[in-house]
Amino acid sequence: MGVLVLTRGKLQTVVIDAGDETIEVIVAEIRGDKVKLAFSASKKVQINRPEIREKKLNSAKKDGVS
Repeated sequence: MGVLVLTRGKLQTVVIDAGDETIEVIVAEIRGDKVKLAFSASKKVQINRPEIREKKLNSAKKDGVS
């Protein structure tokens, strides 16, 4: 997996084209050392923090869903 590092200012965006889906990431707010991001994508795209994604994956494994 590669890593792309970008510098963006408040209200600037990054667009991710993932096949037939487009995800827009917007820098909504910068306060001190915290950055608030907003994500725009279709309802088919799940956007989660890593710990929430991990919980969902573990729950699916327990339920026998792969």
